[in-house]
Amino acid sequence: MTHNGLHHDGQGQRPTPGPKTKPVSHYSVEDVEWHGETYYRNKNGSWFQPYIRHGVRKFKYFKQYECTMCNTVFFGHKQSTIAARHFCSAECKSAGNSGALNRTWIGDVCPVNSADPDSYLLEAAPGHPNARRGRVLQHRLVIERHLGRFLRSDEFVHHIDCDKQNNDLENLVVLDHWRHNVAHAGLENCVKDLFAMGVLAFDRDASAYVVVPREVDDGR
Repeated sequence: MTHNGLHHDGQGQRPTPGPKTKPVSHYSVEDVEWHGETYYRNKNGSWFQPYIRHGVRKFKYFKQYECTMCNTVFFGHKQSTIAARHFCSAECKSAGNSGALNRTWIGDVCPVNSADPDSYLLEAAPGHPNARRGRVLQHRLVIERHLGRFLRSDEFVHHIDCDKQNNDLENLVVLDHWRHNVAHAGLENCVKDLFAMGVLAFDRDASAYVVVPREVDDGR
């Protein structure tokens, strides 16, 4: 049975290109076998695989990548953003994201959010009752070691200088929920005073608060 240039076997199976459909060789200038599948390259240099959907020939596009771990060249789907690393298999990905090879790894410490260099730090603490994936917020661990006990869920650790990664004991204080909110409210009041004093300004282009440089008096 033929319909719209495609052959059907009459059993409801996936249609195959009919005589009116151009062969794959019309679109490709090279083909490569990889893991039992054939990938074709067109004259523009893009790799693709043809398939039939609802009687229409379509194409899936791929890109060649080099595995970060084993240097194997493999085919993967084109990505909207350029990733720094690529892996050809689950084994290589696991190995590449473990231990010192992890991009966020800093010994036994890594940031909560790898995309934010100023985020809180996590420290490896296997067996800790509040550990997630074997890690705990480092500032809570510092306080717990100082107190000799685990912190309760209603105890908050506040960074005095507002630096989330400065986990020196002198920079940390334990507060309850109410006092923690009071501390942050006080910080906002300080911002108002600093604005009035001309020490702080708001950069509209960067959408960020900035410190206004002071003029240096050289005594002249």
